[in-house]
Amino acid sequence: MNLLAMALRIARIRSKTFSLAEFKKLKTAEEAGLYASEHLKYLGSGSSRAVFSLSSSKVLKVAKSLRDRGSVDAGISQNKSEVNLVTDPRIKPIVAKVFDYGPDFIWVMSEAVRQLESYREFEDEVGFDLIHLVELATRVVEGEPYENIMKQISEMIRETNNDRKIMMNTPGVEDDDEYELEKNEFSEDIFKGIIELIKFGLVDQDLMEFHQWGKTSDGRIVVLDYGFDRETQKEFY
Repeated sequence: MNLLAMALRIARIRSKTFSLAEFKKLKTAEEAGLYASEHLKYLGSGSSRAVFSLSSSKVLKVAKSLRDRGSVDAGISQNKSEVNLVTDPRIKPIVAKVFDYGPDFIWVMSEAVRQLESYREFEDEVGFDLIHLVELATRVVEGEPYENIMKQISEMIRETNNDRKIMMNTPGVEDDDEYELEKNEFSEDIFKGIIELIKFGLVDQDLMEFHQWGKTSDGRIVVLDYGFDRETQKEFY
Protein backbone atom coordinates (compact mmCIF):
# COMPACT_ATOMS: atom_id res chain seq x y z
CA MET A 1 0.00 0.00 0.00
CA ASN A 2 1.51 3.40 -1.02
CA LEU A 3 1.79 6.36 1.34
CA LEU A 4 -1.18 8.24 -0.10
CA ALA A 5 -3.46 5.22 0.14
CA MET A 6 -2.31 4.61 3.71
CA ALA A 7 -2.92 8.26 4.61
CA LEU A 8 -6.43 8.11 3.18
CA ARG A 9 -7.13 4.88 5.06
CA ILE A 10 -5.91 6.42 8.31
CA ALA A 11 -8.09 9.48 7.72
CA ARG A 12 -11.14 7.25 7.25
CA ILE A 13 -10.33 5.36 10.44
CA ARG A 14 -9.99 8.58 12.45
CA SER A 15 -13.19 10.07 11.10
CA LYS A 16 -15.51 7.49 12.65
CA THR A 17 -16.72 6.66 16.12
CA PHE A 18 -15.86 3.17 17.34
CA SER A 19 -17.67 0.39 15.56
CA LEU A 20 -16.88 -3.22 16.35
CA ALA A 21 -17.98 -4.23 12.86
CA GLU A 22 -15.56 -1.74 11.30
CA PHE A 23 -12.81 -2.71 13.73
CA LYS A 24 -13.12 -6.36 12.73
CA LYS A 25 -12.49 -5.41 9.09
CA LEU A 26 -8.99 -4.15 9.88
CA LYS A 27 -6.29 -6.52 8.69
CA THR A 28 -3.14 -5.38 10.50
CA ALA A 29 -2.18 -4.77 14.11
CA GLU A 30 -1.08 -1.25 13.21
CA GLU A 31 -4.52 -0.38 11.87
CA ALA A 32 -6.26 -2.04 14.82
CA GLY A 33 -4.07 -0.18 17.30
CA LEU A 34 -4.67 3.14 15.57
CA TYR A 35 -8.42 2.65 15.43
CA ALA A 36 -8.58 1.62 19.08
CA SER A 37 -6.38 4.51 20.23
CA GLU A 38 -8.58 7.01 18.39
CA HIS A 39 -11.90 5.73 19.70
CA LEU A 40 -11.36 3.84 22.96
CA LYS A 41 -9.96 4.64 26.39
CA TYR A 42 -6.32 3.54 26.66
CA LEU A 43 -5.71 1.51 29.82
CA GLY A 44 -2.01 0.69 29.52
CA SER A 45 0.42 -1.60 27.79
CA GLY A 46 3.16 -4.16 28.22
CA SER A 47 6.14 -4.67 25.98
CA SER A 48 4.12 -6.06 23.09
CA ARG A 49 0.42 -5.33 23.61
CA ALA A 50 -1.72 -2.26 24.24
CA VAL A 51 -4.96 -2.56 26.22
CA PHE A 52 -8.11 -0.50 25.61
CA SER A 53 -11.44 -0.36 27.43
CA LEU A 54 -14.25 -1.62 25.22
CA SER A 55 -16.95 -1.58 27.90
CA SER A 56 -17.28 -2.01 31.66
CA SER A 57 -16.88 -5.77 31.20
CA LYS A 58 -14.57 -6.12 28.18
CA VAL A 59 -11.15 -4.94 27.00
CA LEU A 60 -9.22 -5.15 23.74
CA LYS A 61 -5.60 -6.31 23.74
CA VAL A 62 -3.89 -5.27 20.51
CA ALA A 63 -0.46 -6.47 19.40
CA LYS A 64 2.06 -3.66 19.04
CA SER A 65 5.60 -3.36 17.71
CA LEU A 66 8.52 -4.12 19.98
CA ARG A 67 10.62 -0.98 20.34
CA ASP A 68 13.84 -2.53 19.06
CA ARG A 69 12.41 -4.73 16.31
CA GLY A 70 9.42 -3.09 14.71
CA SER A 71 7.60 -6.43 14.81
CA VAL A 72 4.19 -7.28 16.21
CA ASP A 73 4.95 -11.01 16.35
CA ALA A 74 5.47 -11.09 20.13
CA GLY A 75 2.05 -9.59 20.80
CA ILE A 76 0.45 -11.93 18.28
CA SER A 77 2.14 -14.89 19.99
CA GLN A 78 0.74 -13.83 23.37
CA ASN A 79 -2.75 -13.34 21.96
CA LYS A 80 -2.64 -16.77 20.34
CA SER A 81 -1.51 -18.41 23.58
CA GLU A 82 -4.39 -16.82 25.50
CA VAL A 83 -6.93 -18.02 22.94
CA ASN A 84 -5.52 -21.56 23.14
CA LEU A 85 -5.30 -21.64 26.94
CA VAL A 86 -8.77 -20.33 27.68
CA THR A 87 -10.29 -23.43 26.06
CA ASP A 88 -8.39 -25.81 28.39
CA PRO A 89 -10.83 -26.88 31.14
CA ARG A 90 -7.95 -27.30 33.62
CA ILE A 91 -6.87 -23.68 33.16
CA LYS A 92 -10.08 -21.88 32.18
CA PRO A 93 -11.23 -21.20 35.80
CA ILE A 94 -8.17 -19.05 36.63
CA VAL A 95 -7.72 -17.00 33.46
CA ALA A 96 -9.63 -14.04 32.11
CA LYS A 97 -12.23 -15.03 29.53
CA VAL A 98 -11.63 -14.44 25.83
CA PHE A 99 -14.80 -13.46 23.96
CA ASP A 100 -13.40 -12.94 20.47
CA TYR A 101 -10.15 -12.53 18.54
CA GLY A 102 -9.00 -11.00 15.30
CA PRO A 103 -7.42 -12.31 12.11
CA ASP A 104 -4.00 -13.83 12.75
CA PHE A 105 -4.51 -13.03 16.45
CA ILE A 106 -3.67 -9.33 16.02
CA TRP A 107 -6.15 -8.59 18.83
CA VAL A 108 -8.21 -10.38 21.46
CA MET A 109 -11.35 -9.24 23.25
CA SER A 110 -11.04 -10.25 26.88
CA GLU A 111 -12.85 -10.01 30.18
CA ALA A 112 -12.21 -6.78 32.09
CA VAL A 113 -10.43 -7.57 35.35
CA ARG A 114 -9.47 -5.38 38.31
CA GLN A 115 -5.80 -5.81 39.14
CA LEU A 116 -5.05 -6.97 42.69
CA GLU A 117 -3.54 -4.30 44.90
CA SER A 118 -1.23 -6.37 47.09
CA TYR A 119 0.06 -9.82 48.06
CA ARG A 120 -2.20 -9.55 51.10
CA GLU A 121 -5.27 -9.28 48.88
CA PHE A 122 -4.28 -12.47 47.03
CA GLU A 123 -3.81 -14.32 50.31
CA ASP A 124 -7.14 -13.07 51.64
CA GLU A 125 -8.93 -14.23 48.50
CA VAL A 126 -7.17 -17.55 47.91
CA GLY A 127 -6.26 -18.55 51.46
CA PHE A 128 -2.52 -18.93 50.88
CA ASP A 129 0.59 -16.86 50.22
CA LEU A 130 1.13 -16.33 46.46
CA ILE A 131 4.91 -16.79 46.29
CA HIS A 132 4.87 -20.00 48.31
CA LEU A 133 1.90 -21.30 46.32
CA VAL A 134 3.75 -20.88 43.01
CA GLU A 135 6.89 -22.44 44.50
CA LEU A 136 4.89 -25.49 45.64
CA ALA A 137 3.17 -25.74 42.24
CA THR A 138 6.59 -25.75 40.59
CA ARG A 139 7.65 -28.64 42.81
CA VAL A 140 4.61 -30.63 41.66
CA VAL A 141 5.54 -29.94 38.03
CA GLU A 142 9.08 -31.09 38.78
CA GLY A 143 7.81 -34.44 40.05
CA GLU A 144 6.88 -34.25 43.72
CA PRO A 145 3.62 -36.09 44.49
CA TYR A 146 0.61 -33.78 44.52
CA GLU A 147 -0.75 -35.43 47.68
CA ASN A 148 2.48 -34.72 49.57
CA ILE A 149 2.44 -31.07 48.57
CA MET A 150 -1.21 -30.74 49.60
CA LYS A 151 -0.30 -32.13 53.04
CA GLN A 152 2.39 -29.45 53.32
CA ILE A 153 -0.11 -26.76 52.34
CA SER A 154 -2.60 -27.98 54.95
CA GLU A 155 0.10 -27.97 57.63
CA MET A 156 1.29 -24.48 56.68
CA ILE A 157 -2.29 -23.17 56.83
CA ARG A 158 -2.78 -24.79 60.23
CA GLU A 159 0.44 -23.24 61.57
CA THR A 160 -0.48 -19.83 60.19
CA ASN A 161 -3.92 -19.95 61.78
CA ASN A 162 -2.41 -21.01 65.11
CA ASP A 163 0.03 -18.09 64.93
CA ARG A 164 -2.83 -15.69 64.26
CA LYS A 165 -4.80 -17.05 67.21
CA ILE A 166 -1.80 -16.50 69.47
CA MET A 167 -1.36 -12.94 68.20
CA MET A 168 -5.08 -12.21 68.58
CA ASN A 169 -4.79 -13.21 72.25
CA THR A 170 -1.77 -10.97 72.78
CA PRO A 171 -2.61 -7.73 74.59
CA GLY A 172 -2.47 -4.71 72.34
CA VAL A 173 -2.96 -6.43 68.98
CA GLU A 174 -6.51 -7.72 69.18
CA ASP A 175 -7.78 -4.84 67.04
CA ASP A 176 -4.87 -4.88 64.59
CA ASP A 177 -6.08 -5.71 61.07
CA GLU A 178 -2.78 -7.48 60.40
CA TYR A 179 -3.96 -10.37 62.56
CA GLU A 180 -7.53 -10.59 61.24
CA LEU A 181 -8.78 -14.17 61.50
CA GLU A 182 -11.49 -14.02 58.84
CA LYS A 183 -9.77 -15.79 55.95
CA ASN A 184 -11.29 -17.46 52.92
CA GLU A 185 -10.93 -21.20 52.53
CA PHE A 186 -7.94 -22.36 50.52
CA SER A 187 -8.77 -22.45 46.81
CA GLU A 188 -7.40 -25.72 45.49
CA ASP A 189 -8.69 -24.88 42.01
CA ILE A 190 -6.29 -21.92 41.90
CA PHE A 191 -3.42 -24.19 42.90
CA LYS A 192 -4.30 -26.76 40.23
CA GLY A 193 -4.58 -24.02 37.63
CA ILE A 194 -1.15 -22.64 38.50
CA ILE A 195 0.32 -26.13 38.07
CA GLU A 196 -1.21 -26.39 34.59
CA LEU A 197 -0.02 -22.91 33.60
CA ILE A 198 3.55 -23.78 34.59
CA LYS A 199 3.30 -27.05 32.66
CA PHE A 200 2.15 -25.09 29.63
CA GLY A 201 5.20 -22.90 29.88
CA LEU A 202 4.25 -19.74 31.76
CA VAL A 203 7.17 -18.19 33.59
CA ASP A 204 6.74 -19.07 37.26
CA GLN A 205 8.49 -15.87 38.40
CA ASP A 206 5.80 -13.85 36.61
CA LEU A 207 3.05 -15.81 38.35
CA MET A 208 4.60 -14.81 41.70
CA GLU A 209 3.88 -11.11 41.06
CA PHE A 210 0.61 -9.96 42.61
CA HIS A 211 0.02 -7.43 39.83
CA GLN A 212 -0.23 -10.35 37.38
CA TRP A 213 -3.46 -11.34 39.15
CA GLY A 214 -6.87 -9.75 39.23
CA LYS A 215 -10.46 -10.10 40.35
CA THR A 216 -13.38 -10.37 37.94
CA SER A 217 -16.77 -8.75 38.39
CA ASP A 218 -18.17 -12.13 39.49
CA GLY A 219 -15.46 -12.58 42.14
CA ARG A 220 -13.05 -14.96 40.40
CA ILE A 221 -9.30 -14.61 40.97
CA VAL A 222 -7.55 -14.89 37.60
CA VAL A 223 -4.22 -14.39 35.86
CA LEU A 224 -4.28 -11.17 33.85
CA ASP A 225 -1.58 -11.73 31.26
CA TYR A 226 -1.26 -15.44 30.59
CA GLY A 227 0.03 -15.35 27.03
CA PHE A 228 3.65 -14.71 28.01
CA ASP A 229 5.08 -18.23 28.07
CA ARG A 230 8.67 -19.46 27.89
CA GLU A 231 8.46 -20.02 24.14
CA THR A 232 7.47 -16.38 23.55
CA GLN A 233 10.14 -15.21 25.99
CA LYS A 234 12.84 -17.25 24.25
CA GLU A 235 11.87 -16.20 20.74
CA PHE A 236 11.19 -12.49 21.18
CA TYR A 237 13.00 -11.27 24.31
